[in-house]
Amino acid sequence: MERTKSMLWSSILLTFLLNMTLAEKPIPQWPMHQFPNPKVKIIEDKVIVIPESSSALTQDPGPDYRLPTNLIPLNYFLQIRPIIDKDYPGIGNKDTAPGFVRITVSCANSTNQIVMHQKFLTVNESSIQVKSVSDETVVAVVNVEYDEPRNFIVINLSSQLIQNEIYEISILFTANVPPNDSLRGLYSEQYIDPRTNQTKVMAATQLEPLRARQVLVCFDEPTYKATFDVVIGRTENFTSLGNGPLFGTEPDTENPGWFWDMFNTTVKMPSYLLALAVSEYSYSEAVSFYRLPVRVYGPQHLVEQGLAQLASDSSAKLMQYFETKYGIPHNMPKVDSISVPYKRGAMENYGLITYGEYLLMYYENNTLTTELMDIYNVLAHELGHQWFGNLVTCKYIWLNEGFATYVSYESMRTLWPDFKMLDYMLHDTVNPALVYDAGPSSHPIHQEAYNAEQIGVNMDTIGYSKGGAVVRMMISFLGEETFYRGIRLYHDSLYDSVAEQDDLFLALDVAVNDTGVQLPRSVIETMHTWTLQKGFPLVRVNLNGPESLAFSQETWQNANVRNGTNAPNTTWNVPVKYLVQTGQDAGSEGSLWLLQDEGSQNMTMQNGNGWVLTNPDAGGFYRTLYDFQLSSRIQQQLQRNHSVFPSAARLRLFDDQFTLGFQKYVAIQSSLEFTRYLGNETENAVWSSVLGNLGKIRGLYNSDELPSDYKALRDYLLPRLESSLNLLSGDDAATIMLQSLLLEWSCSMNSTACDESAASYYEQWMSAPDTNPVPADFQSTYYCKISQQGGVNAFRFLHNEYKKTTSRHQRSRLGPALACNQDSLLTLLVMVLENEQYGLDKVDSISIFQKMMQSAEGRLAIMAVIELSPELFLEYFENNVNSLVQILSPLTQILGTEEQASEFEAFVQETQETFNGALNSTLNTINQNVEWMNDFREPITTWLASNA
Repeated sequence: MERTKSMLWSSILLTFLLNMTLAEKPIPQWPMHQFPNPKVKIIEDKVIVIPESSSALTQDPGPDYRLPTNLIPLNYFLQIRPIIDKDYPGIGNKDTAPGFVRITVSCANSTNQIVMHQKFLTVNESSIQVKSVSDETVVAVVNVEYDEPRNFIVINLSSQLIQNEIYEISILFTANVPPNDSLRGLYSEQYIDPRTNQTKVMAATQLEPLRARQVLVCFDEPTYKATFDVVIGRTENFTSLGNGPLFGTEPDTENPGWFWDMFNTTVKMPSYLLALAVSEYSYSEAVSFYRLPVRVYGPQHLVEQGLAQLASDSSAKLMQYFETKYGIPHNMPKVDSISVPYKRGAMENYGLITYGEYLLMYYENNTLTTELMDIYNVLAHELGHQWFGNLVTCKYIWLNEGFATYVSYESMRTLWPDFKMLDYMLHDTVNPALVYDAGPSSHPIHQEAYNAEQIGVNMDTIGYSKGGAVVRMMISFLGEETFYRGIRLYHDSLYDSVAEQDDLFLALDVAVNDTGVQLPRSVIETMHTWTLQKGFPLVRVNLNGPESLAFSQETWQNANVRNGTNAPNTTWNVPVKYLVQTGQDAGSEGSLWLLQDEGSQNMTMQNGNGWVLTNPDAGGFYRTLYDFQLSSRIQQQLQRNHSVFPSAARLRLFDDQFTLGFQKYVAIQSSLEFTRYLGNETENAVWSSVLGNLGKIRGLYNSDELPSDYKALRDYLLPRLESSLNLLSGDDAATIMLQSLLLEWSCSMNSTACDESAASYYEQWMSAPDTNPVPADFQSTYYCKISQQGGVNAFRFLHNEYKKTTSRHQRSRLGPALACNQDSLLTLLVMVLENEQYGLDKVDSISIFQKMMQSAEGRLAIMAVIELSPELFLEYFENNVNSLVQILSPLTQILGTEEQASEFEAFVQETQETFNGALNSTLNTINQNVEWMNDFREPITTWLASNA
């Protein structure tokens, strides 16, 4: 069969090569850009499956999807036996978990029905027993019903449960433990131990938001907090973990070779924080830093290399920081973290936090600085949840996720200041939130959610990123002292309880009164304008006479909806800070409020010819539009001395100005005027924002049909990139990340300095192949450049290095670099399709193909092969259509002419049946690129060319 496939590939490639030879159209030889695909930052593994069509979403399932409030759970005793390695006759089958749960409940209202949650469980109905704790009276079960849409199990009783009595509900059941399951619950994952080449298996849980019901019968809503006593069954070769510490192990006398691990009772917590794991892992423990044991569990071959030590030590530092900051001790007796192979993101389970393996393992000299930043940031997010979400459980998602998002950046400011994370938060979190909040999928931060679909809608950019931005704004107008005083009041009053958003706002109002902060409206009144309605304001600042400024607000609207008939007239209570010029290179801070029920505000300027800049601390969640004269004054100050404006203010200024241009509030030329000074800019977060906005221009101008447009961009931008690079010094994290970013852009524009550095590294490496001279943070860029300019010999050298190394980090960088060699693209295509023969990992095939798609010849080769035999290409990726979509995803950044869109549409139609319409979204994006180019290409190119 494999030989037949090989012959088919050879035939397809021979046909393709013949067509290439006979083709009359020459391949343009413009330099290939090395721009990366947009980074999707996965913080947490809380994905909900939501119908693609908005019409399919249950619009208003209502409170009937909530459990009745007749019974309140107090404690769960859970005994469960995950079977993950093989079948055990008489015990259970592989990929199942036989279990028993005894739930102690308080009867709040008399009822003859018990309604709880279950999903995918096999319930032993005859085992169900309901018993009074006070007198051990058994209440007979009449029958059991299931409400599948609501995941309800309904136990009908022969008599009423008595109000204020305590009852025990006992149930035998079997849960599923599916391997590699995207719907999570209790699931298993496999990994290879390279020391023995054995396949190992482990199991873990992912229960938020509504998956505890897949593991046990329970009250699976966050308002129902209870304690848990957990007993986990395992065989001798495995160990187990739970939320609480292990206090004992007993042999299973009925099943030799099995053991029961017993864990301490947990604190009160909602069902989604329940966690258990079974594995053959070992652990790394924090050396000091914190009063409780802090451990990171992972595969033995990784832990023994010391790869988990950084995560364990960093977790201990963060726990100490948060405990000191909030003044409330962590209320679980341990802090364990466990790596899960192939898991995306993390989950903040009380006492046992789960992470993707890449977030816990630090490879010295191989982990990039940006990857290290993500490790710290996600650790801080999950550990911040121990206070925001775990200690005080929040009824609404934004209170959980918004706070955890903000504190993940704020804590890094203190513990790892060289990352400059409060500035980077603006690029990483606030800017994306503003974009999303202006789009069609936006919604209020605070809204009810009754079922999985609605919860999934809330667990989005609004809940996480806008939530974090709103927390940042509250700190900005309240001040840190008042804010954290309010947080301590909030924690004290709601310890071990469930919070509404108004609980937080009322606590902050008490803190405002205590500290004497003057506000025009209460915190609760102010914040309702930000949490109960979607969108955000555009603040206009206009000269209103020679020494007067007028501030006003209106609803921000994107260009495609701004001229509609149903224009919103939403207003907010907007805290506006500003910096006003007082001298040539000096300014003083001030503030005012634009209130929801009032009009514009006027301000007198001492310097009638001076500038004013809003949002100097970037705390406000709004965009600012200045009139022409004020814009010109800000541009002049940037060129004269940009450091007068704080770096956070410059970042917000750039994101506002580019968005104003692209959404047609101002001419795009006006936005570009702000970039003239960039050769003097040395802040990573600012450049990240600027280049994030210029990325679309670079991608579409990379088109081989637009050499003059690309030249205009290169001639204008490259000198500024190189100038900034030359100003950088030091080895702090923010500087290294900026060097990496600017280097990638300048190399993609064929910087002479980059060419020379790449040639030097190549020469050093060739002379001493066992010593790689290229710093890890710059490897992807320089590997590509070496491949691009080194010809066939460089291609062979890098391919040989790929085969020599066992490092997944190195292979993930060397593989795509092979695609930068324009002389060897067809050779590489054969190598990837016959990957085993050429020593390439199949896992790298998508990233290699993506890099090939960034050159005209590579696109032609891949798409021709797909057209010649789409079925065989799909079979290569095990019929996973998403792999094809990933491979072709770079086209959404590159194709933007009508001719290109037309050619791709023909390709989509040609392959429509095979790929089931999976490329329609890619085609829609390319058509949007055409519209964008029609709007902006000519003014951008003209401005760049005239200012190069």
